[in-house]
Amino acid sequence: MFIEAIRQIRKWDVAEIQKYCQNLTRELVPALREKGFWIEDEAWRGSHLFGIRLPESLKMEKIQAVLGKNNIFVSVRGNAIRVSPNVYNEARDIEKLGEVLLGSA
Repeated sequence: MFIEAIRQIRKWDVAEIQKYCQNLTRELVPALREKGFWIEDEAWRGSHLFGIRLPESLKMEKIQAVLGKNNIFVSVRGNAIRVSPNVYNEARDIEKLGEVLLGSA
């Protein structure tokens, strides 16, 4: 199974996977920044794994509850949400994440 997974990744191409994830979040990142969320500049983060720091006005516990209620699964690291989009995600998944976060801001 592991070898087959490596073959699939090579077939998809790592750069293409990164580009896919970048396209998924292209609209999300500026929209969140407008509402006071902090996300590292693209030059310094991966598109497949990045953190979103909450504005001071939001409480992590509230955001976690709302995300969970909407079946959105992310990791929490201090006052940041770690997001890891991948090839199994679709635009709708990222749109839903944005709706929940922006609706909470």
